[in-house]
Amino acid sequence: MNLNGLFFPGVRCAKSGLLWEKHIMSVGNRRPVFLNLLQIRFPVTAILSILHRVAGVLLVLILPFCLYLFDLSLSSADGYVQAISIVNQMPVKLLSIVFIWSLAHHLFAGIRFLFLDLDIGISKQTAQVSAIVSAVAAIAVTLVFAWSLR
Repeated sequence: MNLNGLFFPGVRCAKSGLLWEKHIMSVGNRRPVFLNLLQIRFPVTAILSILHRVAGVLLVLILPFCLYLFDLSLSSADGYVQAISIVNQMPVKLLSIVFIWSLAHHLFAGIRFLFLDLDIGISKQTAQVSAIVSAVAAIAVTLVFAWSLR
């Protein structure tokens, strides 16, 4: 579809002969007026894909803090003690749980996506089961890590 009429008013549509403004309005009448995104049920594979991207963003955002702690712990013996005292604080423990979830989820979902790229598990039912398995595996790893922090 040529969109020149959107930028150049008065240009006629090749299919209908109408002005672009009227053509777009006639096409627009078939579209929903209000789309409530909270009422849409996404399939489990779509949710896993969105969470895979969210986990990747979280990994990038948490990485500088991890590098800071690593640098601090290697700087000296006092730096190591200071890094351990930072890690033992409750907000940092919660942040580490989020970090482990994002790492585990990104790993398991990434492996799943690699299999899908190789056309393994591409059928709808298998893709749904593998999405659930990878999400549950990430949650299980996170719970084991959270249990070890107590």
